[in-house]
Amino acid sequence: MTGTVAGPRRTVLVVGANGFLGGYIASALHRAGWNVLRGVRAKGQVLREDERAVDLARMTLPTDWRAPLAGVDAVVNVAGILRETGAQTFEALHVQGPLALAKA
Repeated sequence: MTGTVAGPRRTVLVVGANGFLGGYIASALHRAGWNVLRGVRAKGQVLREDERAVDLARMTLPTDWRAPLAGVDAVVNVAGILRETGAQTFEALHVQGPLALAKA
C-alpha cells in the first residue's frame, strides 16, 4: 500500500483485525496515515482503546453496527473462517453479518 490519507486523519474499522490478513492490512493502513480501529470478537475480555467489539455471527441487523461504526469513515472486512464451529458458520460470517454491515 502506497501513499497517505489526504487531508484530516480519517478512521477505518478493520473487521477481523486479529486474523492473519487483518493484522497486515491494519498495519499498512496505519502506516498510510489512517486512524485504525480493530474490529475483534471480545470473548469476554476488556477491549483496548483501538478496538471495537464486532461479531459477524451475532451482528445480523444493520442496527447492531451502530456503535462500532460511530466515527468511522471506512470499513475493511477481512473476517472469515476455514471451518464452522458453533455460531461461527459460513452463512453467518460470510453472508449475514457482512450484509448487515453493508446495509449499516
